[in-house]
Amino acid sequence: MKNNNKKQHIIDKGTLVLKEKGFNGSGIAEIIRRAKIPKGSFYYYFKNKEQFAVEVLEYYSQDLIEDVNKTLLNTYGSPVQRIIDLYSRQINNYISKKSFPYGSFASMICQEIGETYSSIFKVSNKLFLDLRQVHVECIRQAIKAKELKPDANPEKLAELILYSWEGAVLRIKINGNFDSLHIFKEMLIKTILK
Repeated sequence: MKNNNKKQHIIDKGTLVLKEKGFNGSGIAEIIRRAKIPKGSFYYYFKNKEQFAVEVLEYYSQDLIEDVNKTLLNTYGSPVQRIIDLYSRQINNYISKKSFPYGSFASMICQEIGETYSSIFKVSNKLFLDLRQVHVECIRQAIKAKELKPDANPEKLAELILYSWEGAVLRIKINGNFDSLHIFKEMLIKTILK
């Protein structure tokens, strides 16, 4: 148990470094410094920076999927409202805490180095597919509840939501403001989920 706590500590601190500086901008020395551990401790748990990034993404993905499942597959309220609630919460968290909105971290790392490291691409792609599946299930519930048109395509609608969200998050970094998140939410409510 003690070793698992130390490994988790390295993952927690290293995640902050990867979020701030990206994969290429982060060195093992910076991760070690931030975690306040000797170099040997890093290599005891991780073969190299690639393996470290894979484990960080797996940990991030697990937490994210659990959170999204709790919201979208819960039985409270309407299915459409659950989707709106998920993104409203993410937008509010990002604006108030400046924390990464869901999906952003995995997408950022994959865009940066996914072509170079197939292991990182696989983890990031699995996260996308898992997120899509949870959205698809919630959208199917919305169709069954007659909140969405019966001919709505759950798979395509889920992908549209996810692609739009990732685009809105990317625009934050480019524009330096939150306008894209507000536009995403408005279009989600008024257009996508109609």
